[in-house]
Amino acid sequence: MGKFRFFKSIITNIAALTCAGAAAAPGFTSVDYAADFQSLDYVDFAEAIRPPGACSFQTARTSCANNVSTVDWDGCSVGEATLSGGWNEEWSPGFCVDGARPGRLIKGASVTRTSNGETLTQPSNMKIVTKTTAHSAYDGSFISGNGVQVTSNGKVRTVVIHGIQRTIMNASERVWFDQSITSTGLTVSGTRAAGNRTVSGELTSIHNLSLYRAVHSFDAVRWGNPNCCYPTGGRVSTQLAGQREGDVAMSFTSQCGRAHYTDADKLVSTVTLPECSE
Repeated sequence: MGKFRFFKSIITNIAALTCAGAAAAPGFTSVDYAADFQSLDYVDFAEAIRPPGACSFQTARTSCANNVSTVDWDGCSVGEATLSGGWNEEWSPGFCVDGARPGRLIKGASVTRTSNGETLTQPSNMKIVTKTTAHSAYDGSFISGNGVQVTSNGKVRTVVIHGIQRTIMNASERVWFDQSITSTGLTVSGTRAAGNRTVSGELTSIHNLSLYRAVHSFDAVRWGNPNCCYPTGGRVSTQLAGQREGDVAMSFTSQCGRAHYTDADKLVSTVTLPECSE
């Protein structure tokens, strides 16, 4: 698979990152597209597919106190893996009453989420860590520790990613994937669970070990199948800089995991993304 990584949603089957049987996409190793698309479930997880098995927001999330709630996974099970750590959630004043559990965002409400580390540990002791702490990317750019802010204006949510860092390390704690994610504003409507999530806007993914930056422009990218972890419509245009350069693009088809990839030489190929295992 080379540099081609596969990231599932925030909780559901994140262990699929170790998938070894996925077909490599011809000419596709120039950008870790799949990893970047799957990041969207991290930035919009309030509207994402609910976690399976023993991991449940209903039990992991506290009631509000002074407009703040927390999510503590406390070693719950995701298949054969365990999830620990969690998130701090700061809600806009008046949205979440003291002693109540927060619900779906209403018009005018917002939430800012931060994490010192959410860790999914597999039986092999491989760890996948997501956090929002401040750090520097490989090129020296500063990534803020202000987390992810989601604001609702009714049917549409605006997602501002001040900074997310996602790493994967083996049992010896050697890091073999390191990604920083930012966005000045994504527009999101619908939900993946309902099969009608649409995303527009721009997202920057910095690959700190592969030493390149990918700026993705989302044009009505749609998750039209709740059972598919990939979009089933829309187009993403990407500008690469660093160790990988050029302009590339991905247009999704209605068939789960199938897309048309345009490389930096403007050659178009049909690619098969690693299968979803939901």
